[in-house]
Amino acid sequence: MLLEGETGFGKSFAYLFPALTDVITSNLKHKVLIVTSGISLQEQLYNKDVPFVKKVLADYFPNINEEEIKVTLFKGRQNFICNLKASEAGVTDKLADSRYKEIGEFMKRDKSGDLSRLDFVPDPDVLENVTCSKPRECVGKQCRFKSECYYDKHKQNLFVSNVIITNYHMLFSDIKIGGGILPKEIETIILDEAHEVARICRDFSSTKI
Repeated sequence: MLLEGETGFGKSFAYLFPALTDVITSNLKHKVLIVTSGISLQEQLYNKDVPFVKKVLADYFPNINEEEIKVTLFKGRQNFICNLKASEAGVTDKLADSRYKEIGEFMKRDKSGDLSRLDFVPDPDVLENVTCSKPRECVGKQCRFKSECYYDKHKQNLFVSNVIITNYHMLFSDIKIGGGILPKEIETIILDEAHEVARICRDFSSTKI
């Protein structure tokens, strides 16, 4: 199905109500993947639209508690602090550069490692030194902090979620490597902001000289 409409037309609700109804009637066994190009829409869906739809549907399906419908806003690795790089930067060292101490304090009080939860604006150089912002920076299974990895813990949410909200980069990355990023058990895929799909796919798949 293809749906086109202006901003504010109600496209999100047009697909969210049937998608979540399917999740509920499947006894919470089905998964829905919602893909967008921009973080602003992802956050709107996660923080406002999906909770609203869950609340409305709870009145029609009283046997399902709205809290049982698990929703994840799935982000890339670069959106999380890397424990290994933070350690190498001396973030937890008492003698650490003052620019890194704020990151260290954040890691103590917030166990998600999610950069969007920072309550301050860090120096760009600091961010680069505590995140895997470049391709193949992550050492994977060889990392001594593997069991503490913020991104790996975030990724585990995918397997217990009924609704996954992510971006086209994550979708095309999963397709390019033949799977392994997103769960295989997805019954419905919704491409929002679909007018951006061709451009993003082309940019993602092409080699520029």
